[in-house]
Amino acid sequence: MANSASASFFTQAKALLLKNITFQKRNVKTNVRLILFPAVLCVLLFVLQLLFDTQLDKSKFKCGCVCADNRTQISQCPNSEKRCGVQYSDFFQAAMCPIPNPVEWPPLLQLPAPPNRAVRTGFLPFFDLPDASCRRTDSCPLSLLFTGENHSFALSVSEKMFRSTLSISDFGSNFLAGLAVNVLEIKSLGLLFMPHGYFCNVYLQSIVPLLVVPKDCVDVEIKCALAKNLWRNSSTDINSELYKGYQRGNSEGQINEIVSAFDFLNSNGNRYNVGIWYNSTYHQDTEYTANALLRVPRSVNLISNSYLQFLLGPGTKIIFEFVKEMPKPETIFRLDISSIVGPLFFTWVILQLFPVILTSLVYEKQQKLRIMMKMHGLGDRPYWMISYGYFLVTSVIYMLCFVIFGSLLGGWIILMELYPGFALYRGLYELAQFSIQGNTRGTDGMKWHNLSESTNGMKAVLIIMFAEWIVMLFAAFYIDQVLTLGSRKGPLFLLKGFQKKSPFQKLDTQMQVSKELSQMEKPDVIQEKEKVEELLLEPTINHAILCDDLRKVYPGRDGNPDKFAVRGLFLSVPPGECFGMLGPNGAGKTSFINMMIGLTKPTSGTAFVQGLDIRTQMGGIYTTMGVCPQHDLLWDNLTGREHLLFYGRLKNLRGSVLTQAVEDSLKDLNLFHGGVADKQVGKYSGGMKRRLSVAISLIGDPKIVYMDEPSSGLDPASRKRLWSVVKHAKQNQAEALCDRLGIFVNGSLQCVGNAKELKARYGGTYVLTVTTSSEHEKDVENMVQKLTPNANKIYHLSGTQKFELPKEDVRISDVFQAVDVAKRKFTVSAWGLVDTTLEDVFIKLLSLVRHGRWKEQAHLQREEGWQEEGLGTKIASEGLKHKVFEVSLVDLQGDEDHAFRKIRLRAEDIQGKNVLTNFWGMDFTTIKLRSLVRKWQTLIEAHVDVKTTDSYTLRMFCIGFTKRRVNQVKRTCYAQSSQIRHIRRKMREIMTNQAISCDLKELVRKFIPEIIGKEIEKATSSIYPLQNVFVRKVKILKAPKFDLGKLMEVHGDYSEDVGTKVERHADEIIVEEPTEIIGA
Repeated sequence: MANSASASFFTQAKALLLKNITFQKRNVKTNVRLILFPAVLCVLLFVLQLLFDTQLDKSKFKCGCVCADNRTQISQCPNSEKRCGVQYSDFFQAAMCPIPNPVEWPPLLQLPAPPNRAVRTGFLPFFDLPDASCRRTDSCPLSLLFTGENHSFALSVSEKMFRSTLSISDFGSNFLAGLAVNVLEIKSLGLLFMPHGYFCNVYLQSIVPLLVVPKDCVDVEIKCALAKNLWRNSSTDINSELYKGYQRGNSEGQINEIVSAFDFLNSNGNRYNVGIWYNSTYHQDTEYTANALLRVPRSVNLISNSYLQFLLGPGTKIIFEFVKEMPKPETIFRLDISSIVGPLFFTWVILQLFPVILTSLVYEKQQKLRIMMKMHGLGDRPYWMISYGYFLVTSVIYMLCFVIFGSLLGGWIILMELYPGFALYRGLYELAQFSIQGNTRGTDGMKWHNLSESTNGMKAVLIIMFAEWIVMLFAAFYIDQVLTLGSRKGPLFLLKGFQKKSPFQKLDTQMQVSKELSQMEKPDVIQEKEKVEELLLEPTINHAILCDDLRKVYPGRDGNPDKFAVRGLFLSVPPGECFGMLGPNGAGKTSFINMMIGLTKPTSGTAFVQGLDIRTQMGGIYTTMGVCPQHDLLWDNLTGREHLLFYGRLKNLRGSVLTQAVEDSLKDLNLFHGGVADKQVGKYSGGMKRRLSVAISLIGDPKIVYMDEPSSGLDPASRKRLWSVVKHAKQNQAEALCDRLGIFVNGSLQCVGNAKELKARYGGTYVLTVTTSSEHEKDVENMVQKLTPNANKIYHLSGTQKFELPKEDVRISDVFQAVDVAKRKFTVSAWGLVDTTLEDVFIKLLSLVRHGRWKEQAHLQREEGWQEEGLGTKIASEGLKHKVFEVSLVDLQGDEDHAFRKIRLRAEDIQGKNVLTNFWGMDFTTIKLRSLVRKWQTLIEAHVDVKTTDSYTLRMFCIGFTKRRVNQVKRTCYAQSSQIRHIRRKMREIMTNQAISCDLKELVRKFIPEIIGKEIEKATSSIYPLQNVFVRKVKILKAPKFDLGKLMEVHGDYSEDVGTKVERHADEIIVEEPTEIIGA
């Protein structure tokens, strides 16, 4: 027996986890392929890397070496006798050699080549630049730009930057020191970080204000270049000139390079604040090229020395002796294949898991397994926790396998690699760059401290991934709640606790008004509606199901009208009752069940299951119900036993109770023996799947079970066994199984009752079947006509005829006797006499509705006397007693102002052709109620049960609306909660006082001129002013014992009333009124 309490969070999570684990066992081949795919790729990369490493391990890719004796070949020389270095290397090998003590080199300045030096052009409007003709002789001076707030100060400092002459004697005995002072430029080389001392074809260049050719000779060629200091008015002019001097910065594609530019800003004798522009064109920051060296320190030294000489004299200077590279370890030439193809390769491998996860999620939604699990009690929290954790663990295991086979990265990278996409690609790209630089420099690649570098994009990648993790997880949960199958939540469901309830919300749930329907002419449906209305007034869970004006409308598309699947259904199902729904295809049965199980949302109205509203409390309903849907919702890879174990755990079954319940279900549905229970469902036949769906719906003893065509697709033997499991019934399922039946046609409940009542109400005939030869067909017809002239032939084919015989016209013994006589006259091959079946009732009822004769049939029932049980002969007038009629007050009084009031009258007695009625209730029309509702006001309702002096117990409903106070400027007039409660107390108090002080007749007279409503308006004006206060509805709950004398006193003296004679024109055509089906 299932625990009555719903399964806990951990119980649901455990059930889902075990199901997922079992599901993965069935997909072991797919999982193995997923793991082997990256492993195979990693092995291929490893083999390629091994081949490249073998080739790059040859001597031509290493620092040059020779043997100490110079006689032995290097390949035969032991390592201890090898001498390696730059002096033994060729051009390429030298880059691989270690340099423990780099040479010192004079500090240099980056100078433009003579053909690229700045000259006067059309796109540079500065006339102090040299003429372009100097480029033909390579004699163009070098241009340096200056600006600042103090013009004279800037010119004074800039004039001291360069020496006026250059002589070898200036170098003195320390040649290197002299170069440190004078030499400013060397030919630009920056290949593979090779020291400049490797090359002999390098010249030195000095900048002087006046060109003087030195007469002294040195071994190294020294050239002189003319410097020209140019003033600019602002830094904006300098920026413009620098940009236009760039080859892509002007329309002519010319190069006009400036050596450097200096902005003295607010510098003076007490303040040193200088901005420097330098040329960074040689900064080659590309994918496979290391950064070249930039010669910036010399510019800082020159301007700093000039400032010191301006302050302290020409003898003061900062000696910038040399620059020196960092010691370089041996460079091992390696080509890292994984770094080159890594971003694309890693993305491919990781995205292999994406379709697996996506397929699993889409499969559950496509096959509607997600909503099936919800119907059996699986909550959203365990589903999301287990699903997310399940896929997360799958991804982690997958990535661990990938890392074990080929990754050399640290363990901290694993979490980042779990999330595919462009952020992943960018992160791997950053790693590849650090890997390449690491191979070049002999370092370890990216470290945590590298994240703070401005050029490193890994920090942004990690931030984006973390943000996506939070946002996407929340978005997935939100979309699942808003766009899921079944009872969806509103877009603002997360703000439910902050939303203020609208005063109009109760209009749909508490003001279900009466409507003019064809249903109102069906006594059984009327009683069902009244029963639902009474039960709704006293909220209780005594009834398992209560449907209150439930309706489902599918909007029309492409010009087609709306489809009314369910039209205003009122239905009550008490606990322990089996209610069956019959109807043709498209009648609305499945739509009704889909609303009840949360698969679709009602268009209007609602239903209560165990006291819970299907619109807002579907989560609580799921824990108490079982569902056998119209189409089987099963996992093909799981067995029947595993299905029942999973759903049993959701129903809070555990241990031996769960095992026993599963075995009992399998045995009852004939799915236990022969290994069927442990066979995958994908190998089941259609009938076996159907039986498994029924077993799932019944496991755990749910309080409510919905079965939509559970026997479809079953053979007679399986169907018989199925019904024996459901309720030990026979093949004729509806009559034997269901306590009550409802017949649905065109979305409306046409009749309701048990099988005996329906057959008695709509049957009333025997069906006689006779089979003879064709020449005796006329003889059979004559025999039937003698039995009853009201017989109706309903079937005729090749000598077989069927006739309907009214029960009131024939006796069974007469039929037997007539057939016995016929057998003596001609041959009767076969014959049979059967009572009306429920199928016959259904076909007849469907025919009446489709041919528009349903209203006619309802009138006949009323005239002939309809009763709850069985058949009987009754006087027509007796059938009118205790019937309730609803009429408009305008028909009684002729006052159009009261047309919105509908009065219910009960027929108490028949006096000849007169029907003596009594007041039995009152209601307002829907149009009137809707017209009263306005914006910016509060709707206030109250009801009270009262007893009049003549012992009638009534339930009175009052309605009122707030209005603006006198001289109120504010448009809205919402009453506070305390005011609403106070007004309701006043309403109940006044209604009680008015009712207990008079009899029913006098009380009714108070309703029409609204004496009670006016009294309430007057009494509540001090609380909050009201308007349109009405007693909108009255119901008789209990009436005293019938007293004809008192009834006669109410009606007073009367004469025979036969109505008013009205003439009808001879040419007037009488039209039969068609059946109207309007949603209630």
